[in-house]
Amino acid sequence: MKSDESMLIIHHFKDEDNIAVADYISDEMFDEIGRYYGDINFDGVCAVPSHWTKKFYKGYNQSEILARQIAKRINASYFTNLYKCKKTRVQHTLKRQERFENVRDAYACKPFENCKNILLIDDIKSTGATLDECSRQLMFAGAENVYCAVAILNSANGCKIQK
Repeated sequence: MKSDESMLIIHHFKDEDNIAVADYISDEMFDEIGRYYGDINFDGVCAVPSHWTKKFYKGYNQSEILARQIAKRINASYFTNLYKCKKTRVQHTLKRQERFENVRDAYACKPFENCKNILLIDDIKSTGATLDECSRQLMFAGAENVYCAVAILNSANGCKIQK
């Protein structure tokens, strides 16, 4: 897909509450997860969480919808151990270093038992700051390995559906 088309799909899903496109996005992600991580047996799938106030206001977390669909497709448990414990500024308005500082200690995770491989799902990756912090918290909580999958990679060269 062209980068403009990819961003339009995510915009409809994330900002215009068009949850119907989640099926298409999760299908694309499922294919790529199989290609990149096909030999890994995931103990569970986890979404990058929204702060509870944002989820309450919006009614859903787009990453959670994708993660739940992917968990079903790969026959893995969906974990809610990871949560956002403090409100942060909107990431896309910040410079690279500010993004890492913004999410530092913004997430926490309830402990895991016997959890070797976790698949962490998010909708967009720009700098990786959010995925890094969430992965760090998952590992502090007992996950041995954290693998990440995103719908869109936002880079200096534009955005694309992760393929």
